[in-house]
Amino acid sequence: MLVLCALPLIGAIALTCTFDAAARLGRPYPGFFLWANNFVPAIGIGDAAASRAGLRYQSHLLSMNGATVSDRAAVERVIRNHVPGSPVRYTFAKAGEVFTVELPAQRLGVWTFALTLGNYLLNGLILLALGIAVIFLEPASRGARIFFLFTSNYGLYLFTSTDLVGAGRFEELYFFLLALAPATALHMVVAFPAMPAEISGMRRFSAAGYSIALVLGAASVVAFHTSLAVLLILDQITHVLWGAAFLTAFVLVLRAFGRATSPAAGQQLKIFLGGLIGAALVPAVALLTVYVAGAQVPLNYLTLGFAIFPAAIAYAIARHDLFGVDRIIRRTVGYVVVTAVILLIYAALLAFIDYVILPDMYASPAVHGLVTMLLVVVFNPLRSRIQALIDYLYFRAPYDYRSTVAAASRALASILDVDTLVTRLTGIITDQMQVTRADVWLLDKARAAYVGTDGARPLAADAPLVRYLALPSTRTLHIAIGRMSGRVSNEVLTDMVAIDAVLAIPMHFEQRLVGFLALDEKESGRFYSTEDLELLTTLASQAAVALENAWAYHALAETNRELREARDQLVEAERLAAIGELSAAVAHGIRNPVASIKAAAELAASEAPPGHPLRESFTDILGEADALEARISELLDFARPFEPNHAPADLNQIVHGALHLLRRQISGRDITVDVALAPALPGHEMDAAQIEQVCLALLTNAIEAMTDGGVLTVTTDLLRLDEARPPVAGTSDSEPLLDIRVKDTGQGIPADQLGNVFRLFYTRKARGTGVGLATVKRIVEGHHGVITVESESGRGTEFRILLPLTGSGRVPPPFATGTHVLM
Repeated sequence: MLVLCALPLIGAIALTCTFDAAARLGRPYPGFFLWANNFVPAIGIGDAAASRAGLRYQSHLLSMNGATVSDRAAVERVIRNHVPGSPVRYTFAKAGEVFTVELPAQRLGVWTFALTLGNYLLNGLILLALGIAVIFLEPASRGARIFFLFTSNYGLYLFTSTDLVGAGRFEELYFFLLALAPATALHMVVAFPAMPAEISGMRRFSAAGYSIALVLGAASVVAFHTSLAVLLILDQITHVLWGAAFLTAFVLVLRAFGRATSPAAGQQLKIFLGGLIGAALVPAVALLTVYVAGAQVPLNYLTLGFAIFPAAIAYAIARHDLFGVDRIIRRTVGYVVVTAVILLIYAALLAFIDYVILPDMYASPAVHGLVTMLLVVVFNPLRSRIQALIDYLYFRAPYDYRSTVAAASRALASILDVDTLVTRLTGIITDQMQVTRADVWLLDKARAAYVGTDGARPLAADAPLVRYLALPSTRTLHIAIGRMSGRVSNEVLTDMVAIDAVLAIPMHFEQRLVGFLALDEKESGRFYSTEDLELLTTLASQAAVALENAWAYHALAETNRELREARDQLVEAERLAAIGELSAAVAHGIRNPVASIKAAAELAASEAPPGHPLRESFTDILGEADALEARISELLDFARPFEPNHAPADLNQIVHGALHLLRRQISGRDITVDVALAPALPGHEMDAAQIEQVCLALLTNAIEAMTDGGVLTVTTDLLRLDEARPPVAGTSDSEPLLDIRVKDTGQGIPADQLGNVFRLFYTRKARGTGVGLATVKRIVEGHHGVITVESESGRGTEFRILLPLTGSGRVPPPFATGTHVLM
């Protein structure tokens, strides 16, 4: 609102100064410029007659042709009475020295006007136009408001400089604008969008700078009307401050360029630095030379390069979307071009009708109506094609918003795997927008941090950036615009730098942050346009819904898996109960007759003399009876629950104990034992007796499989999940597993029978019961572990067991996917 109120005043001052300056063209003037108090400012042409005659800038005119002149009005009255070319003698005083200069009366020529007053007017007009354009395109930006303040200050200063040597309507305003110029320049530099936090934080000193400038301006106004000597001192102080401010600005921008936090910031600062060097570096050095060393340099020459700075800013706006006005400019250019084309078509049609079809027919209202209707029909297709051409020339990589969103919707809606979804989303973004890097950050399984897909350091769930993106009002965050607006804390911007991103787009689902997109610069180096941000926001919303669908699908799949496991456990329990009932009935019906047979055989064997032919038969009967009792006991034991009693144990010691118990069987079969036990396993819990039973069963099977000898390999190890399989987004499995392997070099198991090895009563031994491996499987599953088998006929078999470290742990997917998986 304040800017809108100031615009009419700015326009009135600029127009008044322009008309007053233009009115002086061709009018008599003394050959040099004067203030109203007869002060000679450093405005002129280097090789003009005044310079050749010895005129010294910043001197005071005392008299003309020996007659004292009190002010500029008196000088102008004398000059008007002289014929052009007639000599006039002027007497000046400077620093206590009086000198005389003789110059011919003359008129203000075009060349002199162009290099002096015209130079000021043109540069002032460029600065004001750029500042007004920026503030209208981005009125809510603090950086844009400060830039408007800077351009208005310098633009009006240049306009009022012409007024000070002319009509003198804005003399007081000139001195305030002159004093404010160093403060607004430094304020604009520290508030530049790409400045790092350490420099942008210097904005807090701006109020002090403005206060000093206002005091200096007020003192200059008073001195202008009272004391020329004091005014010269204040003028020297002001211009030295100008030079110091320009050099300080140059140093700050150079330092910021060396510490640019992103390629975009570096590109912006490079353009800004180039404009500053072209427009301010030479004037800064010249000002210090003029006001410190007393060099005679016309100051209007120093403003010739002022246009370089607004040109650099305009380039940064058009090429790098400095103030986020990319889309507005493109649309404006499009409609201007369309309007011009329509006008040309309109004029061409009327000329064709007038000169080719029927003369004067164009004057008919009906003709104008028909032409207008034709242009209305042509307008929309023409506008679309011209806008597409402008977009192509502007972007060099156009994309269609609707088709991109539609393609993304179809792709994301059909994906139920999180990793695949993330890969597809980043692919769409990088392909459509030519982004150097796109990353998706999702909350981990523990809900403690956000993890990026590129493997960068996690970001805490309560980090400033996460809290900012979680706000329902946040749609996008660009690091440069965040700095420029001043509404984003430095902690948030620091997080952006830490994850190496220049743009962050939150993914909200039902006003809840489920993740965010982090993007680097475009490959072209351009800023993200408003249309880009709208497309990315739409894609982020679609991705949030797709992620929720994927997570819900996986949750449902996990629930179904748990239900299947519960069903399988129930079926297994019922099967074991049936086996228990059957075993009890069989044991009750068989054990008594077996006991009687065994007692009779023992009695008969004891009564039969040594060497009797039946004694050997009685011994066989006793052996078979014992075997039958053992099978009944194993069946009864299998039917009983295998509830492990977890306690601290040493897996390596259990394996050593099992090998020690089987040492005679091993030595009797010419078997070489290769033992490789992990040297330092972490603390773990298990049922030592049951795990020893597992080891004994597996080792016994391996020994019996190597009838002609071989190598028995037994290993224990610690399996770390992050090394065993690639990380999965959204998971945080970190607890290692105990890894036990028993491998033999026997005959192996045929592939078609591999799936039956853990089935009850399945055996490949002549005298086997088919209960051992089934029991092993039940014990391992009772410990929340998994057992797998790998075998190749003729080359041996390997059993592998994975156990959690504690009784409360579990073997996670993808390991717990079966019991006879070929590993």
